[in-house]
Amino acid sequence: TNQSKEFQNSPLKSVGLIGDGKDMRTYEFRELSGLRRGQYSNKYKSSCIRGLSFTSTKGLYVNVSELYLARASESKLFAKLAKRFEFLDSSIDILYNKGLRNCRWVLPNLNKLLTPHCLNGIDQYHGSELEENRTLARLRYTVEVGCSRVENWKLLSGKITYFNLRYANATWLYAHCHSNLMNPLRD
Repeated sequence: TNQSKEFQNSPLKSVGLIGDGKDMRTYEFRELSGLRRGQYSNKYKSSCIRGLSFTSTKGLYVNVSELYLARASESKLFAKLAKRFEFLDSSIDILYNKGLRNCRWVLPNLNKLLTPHCLNGIDQYHGSELEENRTLARLRYTVEVGCSRVENWKLLSGKITYFNLRYANATWLYAHCHSNLMNPLRD
C-alpha cells in the first residue's frame, strides 16, 4: 500500500500527506529597510526565509514550495501552493502543524486538514484533545526527519549569507529531491 504501517494502524488512516513549514535564518539587510521588514520572522525574532514542504506517509516529498521572505505567513504560502494539490482525491487528509488552522477552503478538492488543538486561552487540554495531539505529533515524525535531511545541507544550515541567498531556493528544492533518493523513512 501507499501508507506506512504506523499510519495503517492509527486512527488517522486517511492521511496521505504530512506538511511542515521551515524558517531559515539569513543575515539582515541594514540598508534596505523594506527587505529587512519582509524577512522578519515572528517565530525566530530575526531575519529569515520560509518554505513549506509536504511528504507522503513514507517520507517521500510530494510537494515543496519555493522560498519566500519570512513575513509571508504559512497560511498565505499554503494558499499559493494549493493548486498543486489537485491530484489528491477528496478522501485523503493532510496533516499539518498549528500554522494552518482554517485553511481547508483553499484546497481544490476541500480535503480535510488535520491540525493539533490550540490552548486558545484555556489552561490545559481536555483528555481527548491531549490524546489526539499526541497521536498527531507522533505521526508528524516523518516530515520532521525529512526536513532535518534538508536542513543539513551546508548552504541551508546556520545563517544564510547575502552571497548565498541567491542559491538558497535552488538548494532548497534540490535538497528535497535528493532526500527522495535516500532510503524511505518508514516501511
